[in-house]
Amino acid sequence: MKKFFGVTALLAVSVGTLCADDWPEYRGQGRRGVWAETGILETFPADGLKVLWRTPVKGGYSGTAVSNGRVFLTDFTVISGSKGVERALALDEQTGRVLWTYEWEATYAGLMWAHGPRATPTVDGDRVYVVGAMGLMYCLDVETGQVLWQKNYVVDYDAPVSMWGIAGSPVIEDDLLITIVNGTPYALIVAFDKKSGEEVWRALPSMAEPGINSPMVISAGGTRQLIYWSPEALHSLNPVTGEVYWTHPWRVGDAMNLALPVHSGSELLVSHFARGSRLFSLDKTKPMATEIWHGESTSEIFTDGLHSMYGTPVIHDGHIYGICSYGQMRCLRASTGERIWETQEVTQERARWASGHLVRNGNRVFINNDRGELIIARLTPEGYQEIDRTSLIKPTTPPGVRRQLGAIHVSHPAYANQNIYVRNDEEVVAYSLAATGSEVVLPQQRKVEVDVSPTRDKTLQETDEGKRVHVQYMPGLSDPSRRANPTGTAYSTLHLLSGGGSHTVVFTTDDGVVLVNTKRAGWGQALKDAIDYVTNDSVTTIINTHPNSEYTGNNTEFPSVVNIVAHDNTRNAMEEMAPFAGPDARFLPNKTYTDRLSLFSGRNQIDLYHFGRAHTDGDTVVVFPAFGLAYLGEFFPSKAVPSIDAENGGSAIAFVETLTKVIATLEQVENNDGNAFIVPGRGAPAHTGNLLTGLASLRDLREYADFTQAFLVAVKDARSAGKTVDEAVATLVLPEKYNDYDMTAAKATIQVIYDELAQ
Repeated sequence: MKKFFGVTALLAVSVGTLCADDWPEYRGQGRRGVWAETGILETFPADGLKVLWRTPVKGGYSGTAVSNGRVFLTDFTVISGSKGVERALALDEQTGRVLWTYEWEATYAGLMWAHGPRATPTVDGDRVYVVGAMGLMYCLDVETGQVLWQKNYVVDYDAPVSMWGIAGSPVIEDDLLITIVNGTPYALIVAFDKKSGEEVWRALPSMAEPGINSPMVISAGGTRQLIYWSPEALHSLNPVTGEVYWTHPWRVGDAMNLALPVHSGSELLVSHFARGSRLFSLDKTKPMATEIWHGESTSEIFTDGLHSMYGTPVIHDGHIYGICSYGQMRCLRASTGERIWETQEVTQERARWASGHLVRNGNRVFINNDRGELIIARLTPEGYQEIDRTSLIKPTTPPGVRRQLGAIHVSHPAYANQNIYVRNDEEVVAYSLAATGSEVVLPQQRKVEVDVSPTRDKTLQETDEGKRVHVQYMPGLSDPSRRANPTGTAYSTLHLLSGGGSHTVVFTTDDGVVLVNTKRAGWGQALKDAIDYVTNDSVTTIINTHPNSEYTGNNTEFPSVVNIVAHDNTRNAMEEMAPFAGPDARFLPNKTYTDRLSLFSGRNQIDLYHFGRAHTDGDTVVVFPAFGLAYLGEFFPSKAVPSIDAENGGSAIAFVETLTKVIATLEQVENNDGNAFIVPGRGAPAHTGNLLTGLASLRDLREYADFTQAFLVAVKDARSAGKTVDEAVATLVLPEKYNDYDMTAAKATIQVIYDELAQ
C-alpha cells in the first residue's frame, strides 16, 4: 500500500523567521547539538510554555526536523500483530496543519522495541529523506510528499533485518546522501546521488547487527571526514569516495551504540553505556586520529567515567558533560577523563538507562529528560546549576525497564526559529521559547550538591571494613521471549548482589524496592552502598527465604521497610535468634504464609512457594513470573553438595523429593519458554562486566536434582555396607559427569543423612 496526498498552502514567512535557524536533521545542523539562536527566554513562564499548536501522531522514536516552514517526522500505526503502516508527515511549522503524508506497509516481526521508526528525517532543500525501521528509504518532495526515488535495503542490498531495526539517519554531503544500509557483502555504508538515487560508492563489510548510530561529517585534518561508529569500530572515511581514512577497533558487543560521536575542535568522543568513553585527538594536517584516553570500566553499574545511553554528551571549555548509564549527570576533565562531579538532579530517578538529550545554547544547556521535562541549566567544572525546569510532554514510550512514571520520553526535539518541536507517541507539540522582550528577572538559582569524588565507583565496591558486594543486572527472559513481546515484559529491574556468603536480589517495583535476603551481619553498609548504585528508591519489602544468619543478618539495617515476608517456619526459627531479641523483634517477618503467597501484581508480581523440607523446613522459592526467573537460595546453592540445616528442620533425605516439586512448578511459570532462569543461593554466575550472561536454567536444575539423587543413593549404599561417615567420604564414587561439583561440604551432609537414617 502506497499513498500520498498534498495540500496547497501559502506559508507566510516573516523576516524574523528568515533570519532564524532551521533544524534540518538529527541533532541540528551538522549534528552538533548546538542551537545558535539568540532572543531565547531565560526562564520558563510560571504557567508553563506557550503552546503554539498540537497535532496528533502515532508511535515512533524518531525526532522532528524543521526546514523552510515545515516540520517533518515519521510514525507507525499497528494494524494487526506485528503488521502496520509507517508514515512520513509534513506539517505547517506555524499552525501544525498536516500538509501531506506518505505511508507504506511494514512488518515489525523480530524487531526489538517494535514501537515505530527510529531515524529522524533529513531535509535538504526541496527534498526530505526518510527511513523506516525495516529498511525502506524514500526521497520525497517537501512540497507534495511525492516519491522522487526510493530504496529497499533488504531487497536491493540483501541487508539482514536487525533486531534493533534501521536506526541511522541519512546525512547530506554536497551532492551525496550517505546512509547506513548494512548490505551484503560490502555495503555497510552506501552513498547515493541525492537527486537521482544512483549509487555512488559503498564501503565496509556488513555486520550481523549494525547498531543504532548515525553517520556524521566533520571538518578535521584539513579535509572533510565521514565519521561512523559501528558496534565493532570507530571509522573515518572520505565522504566523496568512501575510502577509509582510519579505523579504531572498539567492540561494544550488544550493538546498542546510541549516543552520537561528539566532535569539538581537535577532539572526538564516543561513549557507550557499558564500555564507557574514549577520547581521540584528530590530527591537524591529515585525516588521522590518536586515542588520548579510554575508561577502564566495562560495567554499566560500576563506572569510572561517563557511560552514555542515548543522550549524546557535550564538550565545552575543556570539559565533557553527559548523562551516565543510571541517569547520573557527570562532568569529566576532557584531557584525562577524570570525573569532576556527578548529580542525579537531571533525571531524578536512579534507574537503568535513565537519560535525556543535551543541546547547547550560548552558555546554557537545554536538557529534555526522559520524564518529559525541559530543563535550562549551566554546566561548569564547579557543578550543575539548574536555572529552571518545566513540563514539556507526556512520556508515552514503553521504557524496557521499570520507571516511576510508567513510560519515558525518548525522541530528540528540534530547536528552530525560537521554538521547540517535540513529539511522543500521541502528538507533536510546538512551544515558543522566544524571550518576551521585557527585562527578565532571574529567580534565585540553586547550585545542586554534587558528588565530587572521582573514586566512588570500583569494579567491586569496598567498604572501610574490606567487605565487597558485586552488582549484576539480571535481564531475565530468553531472547525469543523478548522478541515475542518487546514492549511488554522485555526487560527486568532485577539485580543480583553477590558477597557476604549468599546472593541477594534487588527488585525495583512501583511499590518500592524488594530485597530478597539481607546477607550476614556486618554487611549492611556494603549492601546498602551496592543498592544505591542501581536505584534511589527506598527498600520497602524484605523477603527472607531461610532463617540462617547469612540470609537475615541485616534486616535491622533497613528501618524504612514496611513488610518483612517469610514462611511460617522461618519466622518461628528467627524468633529464637539473638539478633531479633528485644526491640529488634520489629525486624522479624510481619507477613507469613504456609504454602503459597503472591505479592503485588502485573510486572511487579512476586510468587512465594514452600514445597517442604530441604535446607530447612521453611525454605521459600521466590518467582518473578513476568521475567521467567526464580530465586532458589539453598535449594540450588551452586554446583555443590547441598547444605542441610538440621537444627531448623532441614532434611537431606527429603531434599531430592522437595526439589522435584520445585522443578515441576517452575516448568509451569509464565514467560519461561519451559526454561526458567535460576538464581542460585551462592556461587558466581557467568557475567560480562556487570551484565549476567550465565544464569542457570531449568536444565541445570534438573541436573542438580539428578546429582543430589545420585549422592543420596551413594551415601545410603555406603551406610548399608557398614562404612563410617569418614569412610563414606573417602570412598564415595559418583558418575564422572559430576566431577566438577564441589564436594567440600560432603562430610557434613553425609553425617546428616546417617543421622536421619538412624532415626
